[in-house]
Amino acid sequence: MMFKFRVAVFLFLIANSVNCLAQDIWDVSKKMSFPNDLPSPRFIIKLPDSVTGISLRVEDLKSKSEEKLAIVKNVEYVELCFSNQLELNQLVKELTHYSNLKYLSFADNRYGSKTSTDSIIVPAELTNYRNIIAVKFDGNWNMNYSKSLGVLRGLTKLEFFLFVNITQKIPDELRYFKNLKGISIYSDNSVLLPEWINQFAKLESLAIGLSQYKNKGPNYLDFSAALKEIVQIPNLKGLYISKLYDLKEDYDHLSFKKLERLKISEGKIVNNHNFFKFLSNQKKLKFLELSQLYIDTLKGDLEKLKELKSLIIVGANKPLTLEFNLKKLTQLNTLEIRNFNGIDSRIEFPKRLIKLNLSSNKLSFIPVNIAKLSHLESLDLKYNSINALPSNLDKLVKLKGLDLASNILTRLPNNIGDLKSLSHLNLMANPISELPKSIGQLQNLKLLDLTYCDIKILPETIGNLHKLEVLKLQGNFLTSLPNSFANLSNVMYVNFSSNDLKDLPVAFGSLLNLKFLDLTSNNISALPASIGGLTKLEELYLATNNLSSLPEEMGNLIALQKLDLSNTANPKQSYNPREIYRKDNPNPKLTTTKNSIQYLPNDLSKWNNLKFIRMSNYTTLREDNLFKSLFTIPSKGFSVELENVNITTLPFSDWIRFNARVLNLRSNKLTSIPADIINAPYLESYNFNNNLLPSKPINLNSYAGNRYEKLLWFKEFGFITEKDLPKVDSMVLALIEKSSNHYYRKEYKNAVDYANQAININKDLALSKIFKGNLGEANYEVGNYKEAIELLTLALKNDTAGNVRIMNFVVPDFEFRAKSYLKLGDTINAIRDYEMLAVNNWSDSWGEVGILYRKINNDIAAKNSFNKGIKKYLETIDDSKKQKYDVELNQLSLLELYIISEDFILAEVYAETLKGEIKKTSNITLLAYLSACAKIGNNKIKEVNFPFLENIILKNKKDISSWSYELFFKWLRVTKIQKEKEVLMRKLTDLIKPTV
Repeated sequence: MMFKFRVAVFLFLIANSVNCLAQDIWDVSKKMSFPNDLPSPRFIIKLPDSVTGISLRVEDLKSKSEEKLAIVKNVEYVELCFSNQLELNQLVKELTHYSNLKYLSFADNRYGSKTSTDSIIVPAELTNYRNIIAVKFDGNWNMNYSKSLGVLRGLTKLEFFLFVNITQKIPDELRYFKNLKGISIYSDNSVLLPEWINQFAKLESLAIGLSQYKNKGPNYLDFSAALKEIVQIPNLKGLYISKLYDLKEDYDHLSFKKLERLKISEGKIVNNHNFFKFLSNQKKLKFLELSQLYIDTLKGDLEKLKELKSLIIVGANKPLTLEFNLKKLTQLNTLEIRNFNGIDSRIEFPKRLIKLNLSSNKLSFIPVNIAKLSHLESLDLKYNSINALPSNLDKLVKLKGLDLASNILTRLPNNIGDLKSLSHLNLMANPISELPKSIGQLQNLKLLDLTYCDIKILPETIGNLHKLEVLKLQGNFLTSLPNSFANLSNVMYVNFSSNDLKDLPVAFGSLLNLKFLDLTSNNISALPASIGGLTKLEELYLATNNLSSLPEEMGNLIALQKLDLSNTANPKQSYNPREIYRKDNPNPKLTTTKNSIQYLPNDLSKWNNLKFIRMSNYTTLREDNLFKSLFTIPSKGFSVELENVNITTLPFSDWIRFNARVLNLRSNKLTSIPADIINAPYLESYNFNNNLLPSKPINLNSYAGNRYEKLLWFKEFGFITEKDLPKVDSMVLALIEKSSNHYYRKEYKNAVDYANQAININKDLALSKIFKGNLGEANYEVGNYKEAIELLTLALKNDTAGNVRIMNFVVPDFEFRAKSYLKLGDTINAIRDYEMLAVNNWSDSWGEVGILYRKINNDIAAKNSFNKGIKKYLETIDDSKKQKYDVELNQLSLLELYIISEDFILAEVYAETLKGEIKKTSNITLLAYLSACAKIGNNKIKEVNFPFLENIILKNKKDISSWSYELFFKWLRVTKIQKEKEVLMRKLTDLIKPTV
């Protein structure tokens, strides 16, 4: 797991002092939410309050191992991602490994197989997990909530239900869960609370709202009507409402008896007077948050909230007016006023404030009364325009956290060192070039963030910060470090990436508690031998420096988990995050260097904890010595990335000593693989893409993501035989993955063969996971037309069953099924498929339909089809012109359709009208070609200047990239025009079409 300080941008020690409820629905919701950038593989991640969570898909079961199963015993939160009943059943069976399960989420498999439209029911065996206290539904499947809640009634400890993006009516079965303490209901449509919501005698918290805004106001939550129902819940202490709409009805008299926490976010308050009067009635409130409600005035009614301890107001970048004195909220200890365009400089604050957040208010000053807050421990002023700190800031004697990120400070006052209690100082993205010597007086400082400032030198006094644990200086202009830096005996996290450091202090190894060190993108030419003394170092990043060798003492880094020694493939194209934070100085010029290491240290036998080593983009590595060193690493299951390092051969033997789980050798020059590699005891995943391995009859330059895919690759190489492959579900998934890889490489026969092997092991599982449209296309390409039709029919049944149709799936499915019918001589069914596409406006297929009707001599139907296509193009061109869109290709397509409908007179007339409208050179060439075809069909062959036309085509055809001649060739195969005309048109079409 990544060292915890790396993800903490700015960490205050001060926790929110409001703890009205031990745990309510809002707390549970945060615990049951994975970050959007969930890593892959997504095995274990940490969630708030130390809850350990895992997100599971059926595909993840391929990498299941005894080592991983031992870890999951401590997991409290499991998210099951599935697309159909079969996948859900499989995943529920896996829950036997999660003995500590308390939080369970049902989610759709957003990145896996397409979600089924069939009804899904929670399996009955789920009732075996009696410790579950919270269940969340978050998916687009057709969940049978009535039957599923009937099953979940067997969970006697269940206290919380969360419904996300629910499109159905709240099921009546929910009312029978009498012990519920929290309910969360978010819908894409309007939120309709059932009349029995007030019957939950033990309900303490409720969250309701829309998942997204709608264009029409009435689809927002009807706040007034909802309140009248909710206020009757006898023991409600926490209420969270999102995306409310209007407050016209009489509700200001409503009063909750026990409400302590109220959060209202995203919406519009029409009647401020009624709204604040309603708020003032909630006498028990301790926590109040009003976020993005377009409020620009805080009414005096808030003075009546005498028990309020936390007030959070998030604006919409408008000025804020206070109609009462905040000082009268005498119990307030947390105040956040954010996202307003200006605050009165004379604003007064409650004396007991412990935490104050005034970020993102476009402040050019620090309000003068802040210095009077003698109890203040946390002050957040980031994302303002503050250019100087007041001299009386030192009066904040209890201040522990100060966040001034993204202001325009150029210097710090000399008395900054008088803030003796300060433990966290964030100055990120300020144009500060140096620190005062007094910075060394901050004896309690634990975190100092100077990311993307303009620091050129650090004072010697920096070494006096003996309690410093986290130091962030990436994206500055440092060329060296003071010798005193080695005195930071408690520092655990150091980031100097993207500076211009040439070396490190000789005694750098004295930082005995250092766990994380990032020196990426500097100009360091050598590391001190003392670096071997960093026995707690877990992560070391040395990418893109000027290193030519590594000290042997690095072998003593006994705690090392991650090591990056790579080079940037193209430094000029590298992304620089400084551009986001420092618009005033986004891209400073720094020396661009490159590591030229030849060897790793010879003896790495002390690296028992290694998880990852990367050495990519090298031309200097000695491959023989490299693997000798790697073979000495005792850690089991680490990853090795050696992408684009010019490796030509791998060791012939000794692979039993190679303990890595992942080996990435992409973009090297390997021509063969040693058979002994099968003896690598932990190797599960490899990447040999873009090497020089054999590509026929099977492309061995490939990737395997787990041990089952690896076995398939071993079989392809001849290292093992078919009988060595286990006939298990994990192998089915591996075969499908292999089939998919071959499909995307257009290796269709291999794609079909692997898919058929999967089907032979477990047909139901295979067909539930295969992208049937892709496999149908592959079968068409290899001539298995009947199989293609069967698979494409299944794909279409699934892809057109629901309300949402993804045209990238539907159109190719119909087209390849139609082509398969034609290959079998079934023109009628092919016509039906093309007509389906055309009638539903999924594709411009009327030309195809007309040609096929002409093929079976139904000229009337053919003419009708062509006319429908012509009408459609005319409408499209007219609409596009009104919108001022480019219509040239549509105009040329219409001209083509006139020709293949064999209305050559109209085609010639239309071609003449286009001569003044078509402007692009490539389209002018197409117009000349189609115009000539129209004249040929209209018996005006002599008017066509063939030498001139051929010269234009040969000169410009390379610029024609977005035109297909397939329809024209299909027409030429069935047309009954004179043979001479057909030959001339074919000659021109052969001339203009791309050369293969």
